[in-house]
Amino acid sequence: MLNIDYQKTITSIEHCAGMSLQNLYSKEQQDVLFDDFECGRCNAAQFIAALSEKLRYKGPEQHLIDAWNAMLLDMPEERLELLVELNSQYRIFLLSNTNALHRAAFDTLLYRQNGVRRLADYFEHVYYSHEIGLRKPDLEVFKYVLQHSELKASETLFIDDSLVHCKAAGTLGISAHWMSPHQDLMTMANALNL
Repeated sequence: MLNIDYQKTITSIEHCAGMSLQNLYSKEQQDVLFDDFECGRCNAAQFIAALSEKLRYKGPEQHLIDAWNAMLLDMPEERLELLVELNSQYRIFLLSNTNALHRAAFDTLLYRQNGVRRLADYFEHVYYSHEIGLRKPDLEVFKYVLQHSELKASETLFIDDSLVHCKAAGTLGISAHWMSPHQDLMTMANALNL
């Protein structure tokens, strides 16, 4: 939903640390530290301390936090309007691999840019990985959402920008649609007759 540019975070952190993140973090693969943070096994202070140690970073903590949040760009207003429209016809949920720092940052960003207090208000329920202790593409996270929200896999549509996540959902009988990086959300919603 939110426009994200992973490279902005990578570039910003590399600039702060003066070293490459190549072996630590990318959209496709990441060090266990990032998985732990996304699953709530460490808090924001522990994450920043551990990341600082891995990077041998000695600068201000806030600079590293800002670099970590650099990937969060904006939420086009038409996407929020689409959520309102979809919510009037369907039960909609958000399942997001995220963390405490990003959640606080995107809620602040949405308020500044769109006057929206919480992204969660647009969904029947949100499932943030750092709060439920599970993350995509693990099958357990999909099972958890189905059970918690009393959904039938065969009646559920999952949309994600990760092909790996879509394949995982599909193994459980969930209809999964991969939104490619070049696909516009509004065009995709029309193509799916949503």
